[in-house]
Amino acid sequence: MVRHVGKQPIDTPAGTVVDVRGRLYTRTFIQEDDQVTYNGARWRVETVQSSHVLMGNLGYYDCTIIKLGYSTS
Repeated sequence: MVRHVGKQPIDTPAGTVVDVRGRLYTRTFIQEDDQVTYNGARWRVETVQSSHVLMGNLGYYDCTIIKLGYSTS
């Protein structure tokens, strides 16, 4: 599951790039700099906040992700 956190436009010499961030909640083991596909969009894992263990081995990971390839030139 991905929850969108927000967008922030950043001006660069190549044009305006929009930094799109979200929160990823997954049961799959994940590390920083991994890339995931969600709803047809590619995202890069920026940070893994924590691993939440529920009832023994069952749990989930909580990550900050950045959408790749999103710009408004």
